[in-house]
Parts: sequence; structure tokens; C-alpha cells
Amino acid sequence: MRSNTDYFFANMARLVTGSTIATVISILSLPVLTRLFDTSVFGLYAMFTSLASIIGVLVCLRYEPTVVLPDVDTDAVVQWLICLVFACLFAVVLAGGLFSTGAIGLIGTQTDWPLLLIYLLPVYLLIHGVNLAESAWHNRFSNYRSLAVASVIYQAFLAIAAIVAALFGFNSAATLVLAFIGARAIAALFLSTQATPIRRRSILTSLDRRAVVHGIVRYRRFPLFGLWSALLSMASWQLPVLLLGVFFSPAIAGLYLLGFRVLQVPMKLVGNAMNKVFLQQGSRANRDGNLARLVEGLFVEIVKATLVPLAIVAMVAPDLYALVFGAEWREAGRYTQILAPWAILWFLTGPFTGLFSILDKQPLQLYWNILNFGLRLAAIVTGAATGDALLTIALLSIAGVITYSIKLLLTFRLVQLRPRQALAASLRYLVIALVAVVMLVVIHLIVESQVLLLSLALGIIAAYLALTYWQYILTLTEQAFGESNQDRKS
Repeated sequence: MRSNTDYFFANMARLVTGSTIATVISILSLPVLTRLFDTSVFGLYAMFTSLASIIGVLVCLRYEPTVVLPDVDTDAVVQWLICLVFACLFAVVLAGGLFSTGAIGLIGTQTDWPLLLIYLLPVYLLIHGVNLAESAWHNRFSNYRSLAVASVIYQAFLAIAAIVAALFGFNSAATLVLAFIGARAIAALFLSTQATPIRRRSILTSLDRRAVVHGIVRYRRFPLFGLWSALLSMASWQLPVLLLGVFFSPAIAGLYLLGFRVLQVPMKLVGNAMNKVFLQQGSRANRDGNLARLVEGLFVEIVKATLVPLAIVAMVAPDLYALVFGAEWREAGRYTQILAPWAILWFLTGPFTGLFSILDKQPLQLYWNILNFGLRLAAIVTGAATGDALLTIALLSIAGVITYSIKLLLTFRLVQLRPRQALAASLRYLVIALVAVVMLVVIHLIVESQVLLLSLALGIIAAYLALTYWQYILTLTEQAFGESNQDRKS
């Protein structure tokens, strides 16, 4: 009979598989999309998705987590309906507000912004609210296979629809946004068709005003407290794209989007899985008194897996972007170089976010989110005042390094782990990264061959990852033989 742990990792494997396939589709489609849509179009699309992501936190007023919480399924149906009701109300009120206030005159008519904001934003937010409710419902019943399939459907439709439309001459920002909305709608429709029978039987009986009011009041702490922390966290990530487009140009926003998206790939591939594993194993380790050892071991493994590859990618980023995405995207490679220190620290601290929940330190997490948001906003405003986009990106990176260094120190302090102890264990990988980067710089200065430089960089990354994976397999083998020998002796 399978244990709860077996079911946990089986479900996690389904999510990771779906996320990996979706990420691969996104990566493979990017070189095609960057040649079909120019930087300004990508910038407008990035500004729309950033604004939609920030406002999207408010759509269900953070009631979507409450779908998972009730002990009785009929109560969960009520919470699911509450999410849908708030999503519909929010979209209608927003659409009415945009039309009644004459937002078109304020926004201007020289770009696709009027179409995107006035007509498409409310539509997307309604679909997004449905997606949140459906995802929460499937999470309640551990339907992770459906969630994984939905993520693949979303990414595949987005890529195919955008590419086909561009090939027929529709290469505006509205095309990308319509593909984005269509992909979300199809994913939501798929999830709704996979709903459990209990929901279909209980919808009519759950349409009771008193039950809905009771559900809203019972979980009122979610909109009163959790909403603001989630909003700050989302705004911290999405604000740079939006404000870079406002203060500079959509093209700058597009370059930033691509530059940072490439750095996000490792987190999308394995970071979310690490978050889930740490939340589960961290809770157990905290009860057993082994939390500090778990944090130290995981920190060293993350350094081992990411520091060297990210450092090498950052070093060759301009040439790599020009070759893969097109010459006009070379500047995005420079952005990647500037943002790399921040991205590395973000990846090192990302899996430990669950530590605040494990140790019941949510107020501390809120304070850190306020600091993170404030420093990023100050960096963008200061950079915009100078009119220098590269300086603004540099200030953003510095702000990120500061806030995530603080988060890393907080992580060590919460588990009573000495920073020197964890950093010393990962020093060798910093040395490897520095040696690799210096070697590539020297070779580039001597030979000045773009093809040779990129070939060497990718070769070093492949060899390093293969060696790391081989060491991991050897460690697992040694542990297995060790446990087998112990069993024989006992």
C-alpha cells in the first residue's frame, strides 16, 4: 500500500512534468516570436501582462485559497462560487469604470493601449478569476494531472496562436494579448470540464445567500490580511516592466522582459518543485529539530546547480541573444548581465519562502515584501529621473541584491544557522564560476570569435551539469548500498 509520502511525490512529479513541458514550449517558441514581433510590440504585451498580473491578485479578493480549506465538499462549492461571483463583479465594475471615466482620452490612441486596457483587460481578469477558482478546486481534490495538462495546453495554444497569427500578418501587441487571453480561456475551460461530480451535484443547492455570506465572513482574514502581502509581492515583480514602459518606452520594457525571463528559467523548471518539497520536508524537519541542517544542505545544492550555469550565461548573454533571438535583442543580453547577481540571489532564497509559514513568521514576510517593493520603486523612479535605461536596470539589480541578501540572512537567522558556515560550504562553486568566466573572457579577447565563445560556454555548462548529475547519482547509490548493508547487519 502506498504511503502519504509516495502520493505526495507522485503528485509533485505530475506538476513538475507539466511545468517542465510548458517551460520547454515557451523556450522553443521564443526565438520564433522574437523574429515575428519587434521589441516595442513585446513591450506593450509585457506591460499589459504585468498590469493584469498586479490587478489579477484582487479579482477573487484572495478567497481562492479558501476552496481548499473546508472539511465538507459542499462548503468548498460555496467558496468556489464566491470566487466566481467576485471575479464577475470585479470585471464588470472595472469595465464600467474604464468606459465612464473616459480612460481612452487619458491613455491616448497612438498605440494599442486603448484596445488592450478598455476592452481586453476586463475580459482577461474575468477569465483569470475563473482560472484561480478552478485551479483551487482541482488542488483540493489532488487532481494534479489535470493542472499539469492545463499548463501545457495554455503554453502550447499561446505559442501556436501567436506564431500563426503573425505569419498571416497580424503582428501587433493586440495579437499577443488575444493569444494570451485565448490560452487562459481554453485552460479554464479544460479545468471546468474535469470538475468532480460533487460540484455538479451541489451547485444548485449551494446557491444560498446565507451560505455565501457565511463563507465570506468566515474567511474574512484572507482579504483583510493575505490580500495585501500577495499584492505587494506581485507588484514587486511586475512593477519594473510596467514602469520601464511608462518612463522610457515599450521597447525597453520588452528588452527587460526577455532579459529577465531567460534568468527565470531555472526557477520555473525546478524552483517550484523545490518550494513544495521544502514546505513538506521543512515542516517535518522543524518538528524533528533538523531544520538548520536541511536549510544548509538545500542551500549548497541550489548553489551547486545554478551559480556556474547562470554566471556563464550572463557572461555570453549579448552574443547568445543576438544569435538565438535576433540582432535587435542584443541589448536584452546586456540587461541579463546586469540583472544576473539579483537573479542568482533570488534563486538561492526562493525555495526558503515557505520558512515564514513553517515558523509562523508571516508578519516578518510582510515587512520584507514592503521593503522589497519600496526599494524597487525607488530604483525605477531614481533611474527614470536620469533618463538612462541601463542605469535604471543597474539600480534595480542593486535593489534586488540588497533585499534578497537580507532575505538570505533572515533565512539563516530563523533557523539559527551561521551564514559563514553555509557560505563556506558553497565557496568552491563560486571559485569554479569565476574561473570559467575569466577563462571565457581571456579566450574571447584572444580569438574574438562569437561562435567559438558560445560553443565553449555551452560546452562548459553541459559538462558541469553532467558532472553534477553524475555525482548526484553516485551519492544516491552510496546511500542505497549503505542502507542495504545496515539492513543486513541488523
